[in-house]
Amino acid sequence: MARPKEYYDMEIKEGFKGTEMYNICILGNAIVDGFAKVEEPLLDKYSLPKGGHTILDHPSMMSLNEEIKIDHFSSGGSAANVAWALSMLGNKISFIGHVGNDAAGRLFHDEMERAEILRPLPKDDLRTFQIFVLLTPDGERTFVSAGATALLTADNLPEEIVNSSKNILVEGYMLLDQIEAVRKVLSMSLPKEGRKIIFTLPPPNFQKNMVANMEEVISHGVDLICSDRAEYQACLDFVAPHIKEKLEKTNRVITHGNKGAAFINSNGEETFIPCR
Repeated sequence: MARPKEYYDMEIKEGFKGTEMYNICILGNAIVDGFAKVEEPLLDKYSLPKGGHTILDHPSMMSLNEEIKIDHFSSGGSAANVAWALSMLGNKISFIGHVGNDAAGRLFHDEMERAEILRPLPKDDLRTFQIFVLLTPDGERTFVSAGATALLTADNLPEEIVNSSKNILVEGYMLLDQIEAVRKVLSMSLPKEGRKIIFTLPPPNFQKNMVANMEEVISHGVDLICSDRAEYQACLDFVAPHIKEKLEKTNRVITHGNKGAAFINSNGEETFIPCR
């Protein structure tokens, strides 16, 4: 797959003029995961629900950092994982999300480069979004972060990349603190443009803090919803009745863990694909 030699960094660098069409532009948080093995009392000490994702204040994150030993780091986050998988399947992918010019940001950039994904250059004035992935002896993963640290806004959104993409995937986490960037993308993706919008739902514990924003995105018009069963049910429970009705008439992919995934079309007809 041919890829532009230049990468974007808030603005499009010379060499990428927006003329190359990408299959999917993914709008999401650029995250680096740090994996550490811990014992369950540590979760209790910091009031971390096992298997959940907790946002700690900066002092608590620094304190936790002193108590754990990171085994290894890896680029992560649902948006980056989807970008990588789609690129491996032969799609031309662009990724919009910011990283700092720190060790984590350079790691993220290099891993996306190897996957041949158009990506942001690390920025000196940003700090990369990092998540601790705490592994307890029972194999459960518990996620801890201080929240997004390199935010996308309507002003720093690279419009040329959006306009050079056939489809847009919006990561649900973006609705928590980067809704203005999402609004900008939605305004650039009206039906007349022919650009499809894919929306991934966040976990239930995040949805309760972004109900109004979820309703806004769904009301605008989404072509495909992607989530697991718990995320989809939570969305149905949280949103207003008229939004729920619209949601149930939207094409969607619902994952069922190790059992497989289902595609349900706008008429409610379901096709289930089991895991092999």
